[in-house]
Amino acid sequence: MVANQIALAVANAKLYTQTRELSVRDELTRIYNRRHFQHVMQMEWKRATRFRRPLSLIMIDIDHFKAYNDAFGHGEGDGCLRTVAQLIRSCLRRSGDFVARYGGEIIKDFSLILLIGVIVGTYSSIFIASPTVLLWQGKGIKLRK
Repeated sequence: MVANQIALAVANAKLYTQTRELSVRDELTRIYNRRHFQHVMQMEWKRATRFRRPLSLIMIDIDHFKAYNDAFGHGEGDGCLRTVAQLIRSCLRRSGDFVARYGGEIIKDFSLILLIGVIVGTYSSIFIASPTVLLWQGKGIKLRK
């Protein structure tokens, strides 16, 4: 009887953890969502103010995303968003740095919170070289096959 209760408690704890994770992640990109971004930003703003430390916020917008989506379809647009999210996430350097998808249906923004502040040149820019190639840190990444 006790073993069953323990097993049930463990299963409930796992279910709670999974539900919590789903509630803070963007379904498409699997990075944090806007709701979680707002929560983290508020906490980090208070912490930066209290300890008088710099806090950097970078907002990234994918230019001409609607035109890309219209030209190549929503499946390709979704793939583009996932690729950009993975690239941004792969460039975060400190354990406290944070990336979230801020936008939604109309605006396709990503947000980064950098806890210590940004040293100039630490984070490279993203440039669209053509409708199907993304330049990231000097490397061309094909968005379409």
